[in-house]
Amino acid sequence: MKPAKSVLALLVMLAISSGAFAQPRFEVPLKITDGAYTYMLYFGILPEGHFCIDPSDTINGHIETYLPPPPLPGVYDARFICPRSSCGPSCFDQGSSSDFRRFTSTAQKDTFTPRAQMGEGMTVSWPSGLSAYSQN
Repeated sequence: MKPAKSVLALLVMLAISSGAFAQPRFEVPLKITDGAYTYMLYFGILPEGHFCIDPSDTINGHIETYLPPPPLPGVYDARFICPRSSCGPSCFDQGSSSDFRRFTSTAQKDTFTPRAQMGEGMTVSWPSGLSAYSQN
């Protein structure tokens, strides 16, 4: 087993200004892999999205749901943690496997913060066709 790594914090910037993001409702899969372990997280934009986790924020069956507290270090885990300073215990404190934001304009920019824990060889990837990102 690889040495335990307490937290791997990643910031993924989403800029909805290119033609690839012309639709105000979309989701992006984020794959976090560590050896034999893989988690799929989903983030995106919903016209009707909410500030906090809301089970009605759903795209293609991927639902914002409250997750239990993260496991102890050394156990594989991946989840979104709210990056906004105003998130409180009743909002995004334990995280969710999906994070869908409210659509406000085509110039909108959002930060999605996934947190993952386990070993040194962790990789994060998303579809290479998305012009706002680079792969891995």
